Amino acid sequence: MNHLYGNEYIDISIVLDAHLPCSPAEFEITHRVHDNLPREQDQITLENLAYEQMREKSVYSNYFHELIMKDEYLFQQYYHDQVLLFLEEYKVQLSVEFVLDLLNNNSVKSTIERIKYYLVNQSELLELLRIFEQGVYALSRARQGTLLTIINSGIKRVEDGSCLTLKTDNLYLLVLKEGSFYQILPNTIVKNVNELTEKFECTCDTFIENSLMNLVQLTVSSELLETIENIPNILIIFNRISQGILNLEQYT
Repeated sequence: MNHLYGNEYIDISIVLDAHLPCSPAEFEITHRVHDNLPREQDQITLENLAYEQMREKSVYSNYFHELIMKDEYLFQQYYHDQVLLFLEEYKVQLSVEFVLDLLNNNSVKSTIERIKYYLVNQSELLELLRIFEQGVYALSRARQGTLLTIINSGIKRVEDGSCLTLKTDNLYLLVLKEGSFYQILPNTIVKNVNELTEKFECTCDTFIENSLMNLVQLTVSSELLETIENIPNILIIFNRISQGILNLEQYT
């Protein structure tokens, strides 16, 4: 047993593949912080409140804010363990590598912004991951490529002043240029990346939004439908994906 604060105690157990000590205890604290948030507040207020509570209650004490959140490498170890425990807690059948790619690919977000999202939006994160679970199942049934590969190919980082020509296949492509995101539609050729002028903006995480759009794009593609052997089962999966997306508050 480990004494945390006040008269509260948490069992500390060994977690295989954990990168930092005391990760299970920290996971319990993140859960409590999330569960005790006053839901009538706006998103920004909730995120700030959640972060301040973690600064006070983290098992890593002052190191949480002063060290972990200020060092990308340490943050990745911390985030890895929290995501790993989240997946185990809810029995989500996705790899921790896939989920971290999904959450980390929006490189314009700071470590603090990423942990704030995790603390406040755990319910929606779980719903998102359930949607991608169904996507993995659909793609495996259709013998398509891995979702991890597809997600990783959904973003292109362009150096300032570059004049690249970009061509998309049947998926949406996010282009990160000069700190802003632009979206190229499927089956499109952009002769000069500098021609992109309309920024892709949404109220949620831009990369996750693009990934959801690509998941839908894949599951209705003719290439996938032509390889399906059990149509009724795949229709059930499509319905679950559609219903899951409709249940999301921040994503369209």
